Amino acid sequence: MVVGAAWGFILPVVKDMWTPSFVLLSCGLTMTVLAGLHTLVDSRETAAKHPLVLFCLAFGVNSILAYALHEFASCILGADLFTVPYTILAPAIGGMWAELVPIVIFLMIVWLPLAYMRRNTWIVRI
Repeated sequence: MVVGAAWGFILPVVKDMWTPSFVLLSCGLTMTVLAGLHTLVDSRETAAKHPLVLFCLAFGVNSILAYALHEFASCILGADLFTVPYTILAPAIGGMWAELVPIVIFLMIVWLPLAYMRRNTWIVRI
């Protein structure tokens, strides 16, 4: 990250052109976040019981299936299905919060089969 930031004064950090300074800066930032998450989640036994970790674990155990379910569900479910909860809830909770409801519904559609499979220790491997 330091080399990428320093190189940014000579060669600008531009994502569209994938300049070397952008690559070094973004990869360094990503590795720092990954190392922090590894320390918080994988290295501590107490973190394995945290509800957020258990929620994300379903996606991590069957990540290929999560991607396939996401693609399959996005093809089957039309945009009209997700506008109904928004139009119903927007007057009650506000437009900004109502925009999150279809996202949560879609996330649950993908997460529920993955969580069921993780509980039964079914793992899809290729």
